[in-house]
Amino acid sequence: MQERIEPIGFLLAMAHRRNGLIFRSLLTPYRLTPRQYGILARLREEDGLSLAELAARLYADATSLCRTLYTMEKKKLLKRVRDQQDHRVVHLFLGDAGRDVMDRLHPLVERHGRWMLEPFTPTEIDTLRAALRKLIANLSTDRLRSA
Repeated sequence: MQERIEPIGFLLAMAHRRNGLIFRSLLTPYRLTPRQYGILARLREEDGLSLAELAARLYADATSLCRTLYTMEKKKLLKRVRDQQDHRVVHLFLGDAGRDVMDRLHPLVERHGRWMLEPFTPTEIDTLRAALRKLIANLSTDRLRSA
């Protein structure tokens, strides 16, 4: 019997769905969404990013992040600071509540990431990361507009 070849898009969707269910269950006690966690995690690594820099690192549209950032600011998860040189630019920093939640949640997410990739060798993980980045770039909206 011949092995069934499943479409890559289907396999990605199934992996995303299953990971999402587990990941959301980790975030629920902290009342965070995956997007909010992604923002906090990025600011934990690079505090003070501009909105444009954050959007680029999250593969997101800056405009679509604004509502999420507003909600997070109200919860004291982050704070916005206008650039002294260019008042059109806003820099984002972890707030006290954001730092506190990340100190508690980050180790759980790290453990989840190790568990999820347990069956892979380090070389396979690097290859997977590179392939997914290439796929994301190939599916960018700029490329779609030019098609």
